[in-house]
Amino acid sequence: MDCWDGSHHQPIIYHGGTITSKLRFRDVCVAIREYGFVRSTYPVILSLEIHCSEVQQRVMVDIMTQVFGGIQCF
Repeated sequence: MDCWDGSHHQPIIYHGGTITSKLRFRDVCVAIREYGFVRSTYPVILSLEIHCSEVQQRVMVDIMTQVFGGIQCF
């Protein structure tokens, strides 16, 4: 996910420098939670390309903790 600073301290995802749609980081995380495990029991690995300020990086951590229920590291 190509993450950028969004307005009102809400990170967004889009392919920087292109005319792709911008999606809220929270909405993408919720979609992954709801649909990422429907067909497979294998783990989902998120790859984040972060271009966000430190403030919005902290917002991203809060969002992922709320949406996914914690962070699991291997």
